Amino acid sequence: MNSAKLICNPAAGRGRAGRLLPEVRTMLNTLKIDADIALTRSAGEATALAAAARQAGFPLIIAMGGDGTLHEVANGIVDAQAANGQPKTMGKMGVIPVGTGNDFFKMLAIPLDWRAACTRIAQGQTRRVDVGRINGRVFINNVGIGFDAQVGIEAQKVRWLRGTAVYVAGLARNMLLSYRTPEVSVQIDDTQFKQTLTLLTIGNGRCSGGGFWLTPNAEIDDGLFDICLVRGLSKLQMLALVPKAMKGTHITEEPVHMTRARKITLTSAEPLPVHADGEILYTDAHELEVELLPAALDVIG
Repeated sequence: MNSAKLICNPAAGRGRAGRLLPEVRTMLNTLKIDADIALTRSAGEATALAAAARQAGFPLIIAMGGDGTLHEVANGIVDAQAANGQPKTMGKMGVIPVGTGNDFFKMLAIPLDWRAACTRIAQGQTRRVDVGRINGRVFINNVGIGFDAQVGIEAQKVRWLRGTAVYVAGLARNMLLSYRTPEVSVQIDDTQFKQTLTLLTIGNGRCSGGGFWLTPNAEIDDGLFDICLVRGLSKLQMLALVPKAMKGTHITEEPVHMTRARKITLTSAEPLPVHADGEILYTDAHELEVELLPAALDVIG
């Protein structure tokens, strides 16, 4: 039997993760994976569990949940590797997607099914991927600054829907608010400029919010972020852009600027909402530094 640490957020997917856990354990056992299971009960716990598992020498750490669980587990793994003096990879991360958006999972060559994910984990084929770091915190899929982060804040208040519908409801709630478009100072690699900002998405992956393809050409192992910057728009202009963002066809629109880079810094006199992998990091950020960590994580997929 191969040993693994399985970190499960039982509340993920409106409780679906907790309900599926006995079946997942049975299937992993059938696949010759002896999973030591740890359940999370509070924010940040998966990070501590993943770091402890990596330090204990588990060759495989499995994240079972949504993008938030993956976000925390990746932070624990990368932090533990850096603490051990090994900034590159040591061991593997497996993914069983049972969350609301499952955005990062879309970048892996696995069907969106927990049984297929278990089978792929048993096969053990890995992909060495980039991760990002924002103000010292690791992310694996994307960072959103401005309007899309505010949508995430509103989406967290929606308890009666699942999947992409949660984020669409958050978008609708946000449209009813008076979201400001502040002027920010931006540096993308060596290029500096000031810009009124509706949103800035820094993508390692392609999709966010369950179905918004803001950086549709991103790759998780090319050593670069894909960046989508949208200048200050009115609510009607933003509403017109939304269906195109859901198809990834917005990238040729005049108010959208797409580029690639490895480092982004941003300052703003006005407070900015910020998410990383769908997790709200700030509601009032004024200074942000985002950098790419190339080939920093081994993911099965």
